[in-house]
Amino acid sequence: MRKILLVILAMTFAAGSAYAGGCDGCDEVKLFGYMAPNFRMIDQGEDNASDMGFGMAYCRFVFTGAVEGGAIVKKIGWRVETDISQPGRQGLQYAWMQMVLSDQFALRMGRDKMPFSLETLYSTAGQLTADRHVSDMYSALGYAAYGYGLEGFYKHEMFKAHFGVYDGEGANMNVANQDPALTMGLRVVVSPPVEGLEIGANVVMQSLPEGGSDNTNVPGSGQGVYVDDGDTEYMSNSGMAFGADVQYKAPIGEEMHFHGQAEFGSGDNWALGAKDAEVDDTWEDYEWYSFQYFYVKALLKVTKDFGFHVGFSSWDPNTDAGVGKNDGKTKITPGVDYWWAKNFRTIVEVQMCTDGGGVDALGEELDDVKYTSFVLQNVWIWP
Repeated sequence: MRKILLVILAMTFAAGSAYAGGCDGCDEVKLFGYMAPNFRMIDQGEDNASDMGFGMAYCRFVFTGAVEGGAIVKKIGWRVETDISQPGRQGLQYAWMQMVLSDQFALRMGRDKMPFSLETLYSTAGQLTADRHVSDMYSALGYAAYGYGLEGFYKHEMFKAHFGVYDGEGANMNVANQDPALTMGLRVVVSPPVEGLEIGANVVMQSLPEGGSDNTNVPGSGQGVYVDDGDTEYMSNSGMAFGADVQYKAPIGEEMHFHGQAEFGSGDNWALGAKDAEVDDTWEDYEWYSFQYFYVKALLKVTKDFGFHVGFSSWDPNTDAGVGKNDGKTKITPGVDYWWAKNFRTIVEVQMCTDGGGVDALGEELDDVKYTSFVLQNVWIWP
């Protein structure tokens, strides 16, 4: 499968690629940002104390721009984005430079989101619900979120593609102790002849070095750091995840507007350990249990200022019926939205969560754990 992905990437590069943003009017420097202060009441389940208080979901500052290039590189774009929502801590989000070779072809190098999952890739400030539903689960396994790498973009009238090779989420200033087998990803979004409809599909293959990171004993942690002291043979396995999604935006009458998203995905859950391993198997021989997720979200704006939204998601960390029993999670999030201004809205949302209780020593399913949280969140995009 690794060879197949390499062939796909090579063919796509050969065919030409698509410029996918980063140069609006070629302003040398643009500064903007977005924040989401909130109030939350978080239920911890029966017989547990609840949390209540004020916080900040995100507070981003974005520096971006582009300049004219020359005969080969037409435009050069860049973006740096940081999050300072947590006191005393600054988190780097994006940091990349982009070479635009034509209206259809661009190459990008730096820190960017890997091409997996509509929910992960969709703008933080534009989420249909107050929070993402399931992306934290597979992001923790290294299949989504941010990574350093080289990417290409391809754009056609009927589809666009985003593909790249990444360090596997780990390098900062250099490549010391980085896993030599890189993570690869590919995402294609098709635009059928229906206004507002997009259909996407993506796949990521992640390298899993034996030994994991330098600060944990979890093998194949996906942190991009491997063990190779000269006395042991370097071994690497791989994990794969794939998914498909659909998004639809359309006006309804003169004032109403609908925006819906749905996504399904599955992949190797290497964090659960090896599946059906034999005594003499090595790290490279291991196979993994599979996770599976699904979500659907919808936002209906009744007027230009007021709307309703709802989200439903399901996460199963282990689809093996003989092992993973009653261990799934579901979430339902109904809410209302009010736009005080074009770039300032308030979200009120109820989050109803259910966690599978697992099984007892006899294999009987235990009662589910149910809890309900409340979110009041303002989203401001500035300037």
